[in-house]
Amino acid sequence: MVMTSEDRRADHGGPPELSHPARAAARLLRELTAEIASAFDPTGLVPLEAKETLEDLSAVAKMSGTLVALAAKQVSDASAYERGQDRSADHFVSRTPGTSVRSARDLLETAEALRSLPATETAARRGELSGDQAQAVTRAASADPRAEGRLLETARQGSLGELKDEARRIRFAAEPDAEARRRRIFQQRALRTYSDEEGAFHLHLTHTAETGAKIKGALDPLIEACFEEARTRGRRERPEAYGADALVDAVCRHRDNHPKSARPKFIVRLMRRW
Repeated sequence: MVMTSEDRRADHGGPPELSHPARAAARLLRELTAEIASAFDPTGLVPLEAKETLEDLSAVAKMSGTLVALAAKQVSDASAYERGQDRSADHFVSRTPGTSVRSARDLLETAEALRSLPATETAARRGELSGDQAQAVTRAASADPRAEGRLLETARQGSLGELKDEARRIRFAAEPDAEARRRRIFQQRALRTYSDEEGAFHLHLTHTAETGAKIKGALDPLIEACFEEARTRGRRERPEAYGADALVDAVCRHRDNHPKSARPKFIVRLMRRW
């Protein structure tokens, strides 16, 4: 039997410090998991046992992810992050489990959506949905609650890619007004830059499809020019490399070296959203 920190405090005459059932459960889960993890050794498992072990632990990880999302939402709702130095719930939630601010924001949005999607919340609590699956289901089912069952079935039977495709179709169909969708995407436009763990610079734009077409139209001839120059010099690289060269050339070269028609105002990697 595992003795928790609360048991040890009781043995020494001290009262239990954790009164809320959820807080006590989280502490117990952490201590039990720590004890199991410290002695866990899958070496020697036969193929079937290895497969079943992976399935069991994957379900545990999914359930834990759901609990983290629910706890993170309570941190946000209770403004618990204000007691520290974090400027927002997103920043606190990202720092605590060690994720990006964007991932934390997605986590909180998923947890909020689960409140109005009981079947999805039940599946998530049972360990049937990963974080990515829960996000895809909740976003689409929030747009069309009638599709919740179909989305859950796709999550169980299909791949993550198939689920995202189905969710995208549902979200698109739920918003038939193309102009309203364009306005919403425009309002959510964003330019984000960051450096990864190796120091590489990343640039990411989210904008409307019309803007994407303009950017692509401006980039294509520049990419073709980079490709022709590389071929002349006997060098072959990935198409993405030529795109990066065209971006740097268009944005950074001196203004006088380019005709205005070949110098786009925005050139970034485009993610089209529906």
